[in-house]
Amino acid sequence: MLEAGVGLIYIRDFLGHASVKTTEVYAKTNPEVKRRTIEAHCAELGLPQKTFTAAEEKSIIEKLRALGKSSA
Repeated sequence: MLEAGVGLIYIRDFLGHASVKTTEVYAKTNPEVKRRTIEAHCAELGLPQKTFTAAEEKSIIEKLRALGKSSA
């Protein structure tokens, strides 16, 4: 579902988890999906479109998660 573009919050609801944190434990995605998500949100996060180091990618993923929590 995640790779098909379904939001983690909807997956949480579908699975009946009380917290999206529980869903995150089970949600595995391939690097290509991560790359596309990061690229899609670079402008929104004020980041340049480029290749990121592992540390930069981790930071960006944390920012994306924070955005997801604030929109919930």
